[in-house]
Amino acid sequence: MMLLYAAPAPLPRAHEVAAAALVAIVLLLHGRGPASLLPSAAYLGYLGLDGRFVPQSRLAKWIRNVSPIVFLLASGPALLRALGARPSRPGPPSSRSWPERSTRMSTCGGGRR
Repeated sequence: MMLLYAAPAPLPRAHEVAAAALVAIVLLLHGRGPASLLPSAAYLGYLGLDGRFVPQSRLAKWIRNVSPIVFLLASGPALLRALGARPSRPGPPSSRSWPERSTRMSTCGGGRR
């Protein structure tokens, strides 16, 4: 079983490259400029270095397996801003966002009088 973790790291997998490409394309197309390629380039650099220089262990393999999720969560706010999502504010929603409810109880359908 230990041989499985001692095996060399695989080449960058399709979902890892797709995550980096998605972030780069969205940020580049929505006017963020060439600097928007830096997070994706850094992530792809990590993937390349992982296979060559990082000694493989259970921890290294676990980090590699969760890296696409962490990368997308870290770049999520920038992606949402680029796509035009409004930032959310903490706290209860304003009264205008909730539909007005009638304070009168309905008497049909088993309501008590």
